[in-house]
Amino acid sequence: MNNTQTHTYKHETIKTETNGINTPPAGHTVKTGGINRNKQPYSSGIYTVTIEAPRKDQEISPMEKEEIQNLQLEPPGYPTFRRYRKLHTHKLDILVEVNNIDKDTVVRDLLKLLNHKPREEEHTTGKKYDTWVYSEKKGETITISLNHETNTYTVRITTHKLQRLKDFIDYAQRVLRAEKIKALMVETYVRYLERHELKVAKTIEALDLELGKGLKQHLIPNRGKHDYYLARAKIEYRGTTVVIKTYRHPTYRQYKPTHPEYHPKLEQLTILKEIPISINLDKTIKEYSTLLYTIAYTINPRIILGEYELTETETIEVCEIDKTIQRYIRGITKRTKTEIILEEQYPDKRIAIAKLLVEKKMRPIDIARLLGYTPRMIRYIIRELIDTGVIKRVRKE
Repeated sequence: MNNTQTHTYKHETIKTETNGINTPPAGHTVKTGGINRNKQPYSSGIYTVTIEAPRKDQEISPMEKEEIQNLQLEPPGYPTFRRYRKLHTHKLDILVEVNNIDKDTVVRDLLKLLNHKPREEEHTTGKKYDTWVYSEKKGETITISLNHETNTYTVRITTHKLQRLKDFIDYAQRVLRAEKIKALMVETYVRYLERHELKVAKTIEALDLELGKGLKQHLIPNRGKHDYYLARAKIEYRGTTVVIKTYRHPTYRQYKPTHPEYHPKLEQLTILKEIPISINLDKTIKEYSTLLYTIAYTINPRIILGEYELTETETIEVCEIDKTIQRYIRGITKRTKTEIILEEQYPDKRIAIAKLLVEKKMRPIDIARLLGYTPRMIRYIIRELIDTGVIKRVRKE
């Protein structure tokens, strides 16, 4: 394949041709690492978005404004994540294992301490465990299990309220004399406008490629496109297992697009095991939720605030960006844009840019607009491609 194209840079015009795009000549290496960029706010370089100087929000179309008028949201409209900057806490789950407790006393203490008003006690007896469950409502449960083999008790609290979790941790440390938390599971999320769903799902796919243990997706055809009923990746993050997913309400198709429940959630489940009972819960949740915050901040979707978010959930503010995760996201999403056009996949964005130059005959300025780079950066990459022999300078005019 030897196609040519002419490119003009200020006072210089060159032609380029492919020279075995997928197999650069021996002795040349196409770099896959990041490229140094200036750190000025508002620069359109790939790694330069900062919390201190976010980019200006896009204008809302008249059709979107009409939809907004039908939603009861606070603050008004669809705030972008960089304006909203909050994560909602969802289900919180904690387990401790203890010896020699009076089960009835512990239950009485916890019902009072947590102001927990169960509907009834459910008691089941099995070969290995006896279990007592005190359910207040969905997601608000106290569970105590006795292991017959070890004669130890597991006390588990499931809640949506951070203060209940804090009160239980304090009780487990002071009264139950627990030295560690056997397992802590924390869910945080944001609900976002569905038109950002493809980009969110591709970001999850990208993180799975870099850090993942397995990707699960369930797509549903809907009016000429696919809804990501579920896209989930399990990854290792800061030494623990984290599940990142975008998903829809089971009955979302029964709602109109003007209803918050129609729109997807971006959610993180963090699973911590065998950690000290003396942890700072707020600090721990924020530390690991940096992953979700970085994803939402980098993609910057418009946020949906339904009645549940406004009245039932609690929020946290992280205000920290994981630069490594941000580089993964930006690199893969820009490359994905190119791959959609080319209908092929490439491990290096420079190869994809070469394809756009030669096969799609796109000008550097158009590639820059498409991928969100500056024209200067595209020219830099083209020269790098020439230097490494991926494309060849044919002549000057």
